[in-house]
Amino acid sequence: MRVRACPDPSRKGIRITVNNPPQGFASSAAILVITVIFVVWWLTLIVWCSVRARRRGKLRHAIVVVLLVTLAAAAETPYDALINWQWFNSREGPVLYTAFQRGMPLWGALTYGAWIGTMAVIGLWAKENGWSKRALWKVFAALVVFDFAGESLMMHFGVAVYYGHQSPRLLEVPVVWPFVFTGSFLLIGMVFHHLIPKLSGARSVAVIPMGIGVVFAAGCFLGWPSMVALGMNLASPWTDVMAAITVATVLYWFGVVANTPSAAPARPVPDSE
Repeated sequence: MRVRACPDPSRKGIRITVNNPPQGFASSAAILVITVIFVVWWLTLIVWCSVRARRRGKLRHAIVVVLLVTLAAAAETPYDALINWQWFNSREGPVLYTAFQRGMPLWGALTYGAWIGTMAVIGLWAKENGWSKRALWKVFAALVVFDFAGESLMMHFGVAVYYGHQSPRLLEVPVVWPFVFTGSFLLIGMVFHHLIPKLSGARSVAVIPMGIGVVFAAGCFLGWPSMVALGMNLASPWTDVMAAITVATVLYWFGVVANTPSAAPARPVPDSE
């Protein structure tokens, strides 16, 4: 949907065009089912990370990552505005807050928290266990397909939609965003693998605001060409060109990070004689 402002008579030929998110309500049954699914998913992820951390010492920071991702998910509305994505809620469904002409429903935050948290933990786990570059690329490809399928189902059931001049679509999903989401979410875990062990004591508190910023910035860092195209309201073929640049950026940087050696485990400093 677009709202066209009347041009200023003194500046003939100038027209301001603004993309507004579509409004409406989704099925109460669909929202209830999705909410239950992602609550169970998120809790299962927390329990699994806790058990793994206790048994093997692996993923000792995974719970921190998941909680940070969940907090960031509740503040993702600005990002949704950048990619022209709109959540739909039921008439009775709780909305956390409204910003940028759209509400962040509870189920949307739960979806982000579980979905992004899982991918971030996979990235963290992969680095902590020294997965090969080939294995990381296989996981990346599988998660891109998973993202396509999940977003397509959301739009099929009328709970979310992309709008505006998007890149080429597959199953109603703009091709570019599953690459951006998968790449940025995996990179979050890889970055935290190197970062969190370097912070201890009171300095660990710094992870909270920084971590939320990392979650938000990762998508912007990888997806900025397509975001610029949407912000400028560019149409095809320019959106296609910017989408190609975006996907190339994602693949390049994922390859760089995937090829980065895992952080060596910290060794105790021997007592001085």
